[in-house]
Amino acid sequence: MSDVPDLVHVLADHTVQLSYDDVPSDAREAAKKSLLDTIGVMLAASGLEPAVHGVIDIIRESAGAPQSTVLGLPGKVPALSAALANGALAHCLDYDDQTPWGQHSGSSIVPAVLAVAERQGGVSGKELIAA
Repeated sequence: MSDVPDLVHVLADHTVQLSYDDVPSDAREAAKKSLLDTIGVMLAASGLEPAVHGVIDIIRESAGAPQSTVLGLPGKVPALSAALANGALAHCLDYDDQTPWGQHSGSSIVPAVLAVAERQGGVSGKELIAA
């Protein structure tokens, strides 16, 4: 077995040690914009988009610990279910954020990040952005 760490472990170690202040200010601002944009789309979709209602109905019927919020709806559901429902909300209006190179990262990442952060509890905005 090699003593050279693989790329996954190198990236994981870097991520664990990263603090908010280590993130360049332009990247912090881009992360804030992406979070706000994605949350706004999720909230808009929660009241407008009938296609998401099937996903939400299934999630409401499933059991599990009340850990995380589906934006725009009362109560909490398991974190995995919240990530799924919020992901559907983030994509369904087709207003995904877009990076200069054409990637729609916020609508894929933000719903999962919010669900896990809420399940963990006590996660600050700075910690969320650094993660």
